[in-house]
Amino acid sequence: MPPASTKPKLKHKPSRGDHEELEYDHTRARETEQKRIRGQMSCAECTRLKIKCDKRIPCQSCRRRRCVALCPNGSLSTGLGTRSVLAATEPLYHRINELSERIQQLEGALSEFQALHSTEPHPLLLPDPFGASQPEDDAGPPSASDPVIIEHPPDFVEVMGTLSVSDSGASRFFGPTAGSHCLLLIDNALSEDFVDDSYSESPELPQEIENLTAAFPFKPAHSTLNMENLVNNYLPTWQRALHLTEAYIEQTTPLFQSVSRDQILNELLPAYYVNGVPHVTQVENPHQLGLLFVIFATAALLDPNQEPGSAGVEAEAYHKAARAAICLRSVMQKPFLETIQVLHLLSVYNAVSGNELAGKETSMETSWSLVVLAAHLAHTLGLHRDGLRLGMPADITARRRMIFWDLFVADVWNCLEAGRPPTFSLPYIDCQFPGGGSPNDKVHIGTDRQGFCRSWAFRFASSRVADVAARALASDPPSYSTYP
Repeated sequence: MPPASTKPKLKHKPSRGDHEELEYDHTRARETEQKRIRGQMSCAECTRLKIKCDKRIPCQSCRRRRCVALCPNGSLSTGLGTRSVLAATEPLYHRINELSERIQQLEGALSEFQALHSTEPHPLLLPDPFGASQPEDDAGPPSASDPVIIEHPPDFVEVMGTLSVSDSGASRFFGPTAGSHCLLLIDNALSEDFVDDSYSESPELPQEIENLTAAFPFKPAHSTLNMENLVNNYLPTWQRALHLTEAYIEQTTPLFQSVSRDQILNELLPAYYVNGVPHVTQVENPHQLGLLFVIFATAALLDPNQEPGSAGVEAEAYHKAARAAICLRSVMQKPFLETIQVLHLLSVYNAVSGNELAGKETSMETSWSLVVLAAHLAHTLGLHRDGLRLGMPADITARRRMIFWDLFVADVWNCLEAGRPPTFSLPYIDCQFPGGGSPNDKVHIGTDRQGFCRSWAFRFASSRVADVAARALASDPPSYSTYP
């Protein structure tokens, strides 16, 4: 068999007739389009679907099928399901919805990120920068005379708080929850109309006590003052001590429970009074003597039977003696339970003494600092851990619980007042409430209504106030949209 021929086939060379045929087709197509535009022929889409066309522009059929943009010369590609435009565009609408939701999420994230660094809106967040939301008939480039509306993000500077810096460099910060009275402390422009003369007088005490008071809470390097001197020269008489004790219990017990009647009558007074005469029976813990002095100072200040004008002088004398007693032993080294109690009560005294209204030291700042110092020392003593788990006696455990939760309440409220972070954090606390129960327990009043009422302030502070402080004072506070 002869081999197959491998001669290549010749390519067809376009002839003059082919060019004339192609030109004729283009001319015919243009004429058809012109006829459709003039309404002389059915539109292309109706012709493809072989349906009746009213030869209007757009025709009724294209309007009904929502393909007005195709009429009269455009048409959908021939294929399965193309008789219904909705069937062909349903996946597109679904994709558009997904992209729209994604754009909203990205715009929200960009807005939050921009607010952390600037108060000006991000350029990409300007309303409708490309005129996409304008109607098609009015679309066009924006002119200089068109008003531009810019929605500014929330002013996060106000949310952060207020920082005041003096010419000398001293600074003071108040958070967003701080009260309006803090502005008076920043400006340091107190009117003389608010000055109370009962607190403006200060008793004259020996220079040695004044030096110790100025060094509070640290112990001076050179001091000859001792507990015997303070007890013999500055404690009141036995009758006056009993009166101040009753006044303290009556006026402060509903609010501050860390020092009980039993502790005062059975521990503090017997330690420094023998047969009704001031006398030192123990010298190991000068902070216990300071606690007795600050109890007398608070009682003298709050005693309703005290003569006007003399309450401030007597109370300030006991106050300075308490600070001097505390300085006899450093509060930083091996603190006692009485150390926590005396620092807490000193903050109470400063809060009610009104020193800032008398033009003296800022009592709110001092109160906050004393509470924070007491809270840190409470961590040193492990008061945030329950005593029973540590093997302590029941009476010591009960006192530790009362001291801790009384201090916890003071800490969270002081933090909200000053707008500063709280010291205690609930995840690290397992100390039980006085009388039993913990912050994680579900509350059931049951038959022990008295026990529930006794611990109500502690429960409210731990379950509500602490959570509000933690969220409101955070560096990135929650927005209103966080809550349903």
